[in-house]
Amino acid sequence: MNQGCLTKEDAMCIHALENILHYALVLEYNWCPVELGLTTP
Repeated sequence: MNQGCLTKEDAMCIHALENILHYALVLEYNWCPVELGLTTP
């Protein structure tokens, strides 16, 4: 069991990628989502 984490073997709908891509980039590059306007403090 992967405890809710995605792995390379997990299937994902391509339509979901558009919605999570912004957050994946924020996490990967350690950007601040508040400064990017993706959320509020």
